[in-house]
Amino acid sequence: MLAALATEELTGLEHVRLCGLMAMATHADDASLIAQEFTLVRDTFRVVKEEFFPEDEAFSQISMGMSDDWPIAVECGATLIRVGSSIFGPREY
Repeated sequence: MLAALATEELTGLEHVRLCGLMAMATHADDASLIAQEFTLVRDTFRVVKEEFFPEDEAFSQISMGMSDDWPIAVECGATLIRVGSSIFGPREY
């Protein structure tokens, strides 16, 4: 399903460079569910890379994982994590 987003329309855009995939896991305390979701993202990245960007070195990023689940994300292949809450504290709404 996600691979359909990287069609020739997107890969042929002259002034747009796709660098990878970004995802967030379900907001849950279930580490196995989060790992399954991150593994799906990693596997989808590999398919998209092979099919649409095999020679594009810029398409190399898997951005997933936030302050509460980043260790799982790194274990599952994340190359970028987002840890703003760990740095700046929780958001105040």
